[in-house]
Amino acid sequence: MQNGTCYLYDLVSDTHEDNNLASKYPEIVKEMKAIIKREHTSSSITQFNSITLPN
Repeated sequence: MQNGTCYLYDLVSDTHEDNNLASKYPEIVKEMKAIIKREHTSSSITQFNSITLPN
């Protein structure tokens, strides 16, 4: 994930992550975003909080 954008790859057949499948599988991306938002917790160490969460 970069700048709030989620990427989805089939690592079995695309080990170099050449083909982003996010637009082909929007429901999986939606589920990924929900999991990321649900499971994310802020750190007490400020520099660790500079990640970008998905939109």
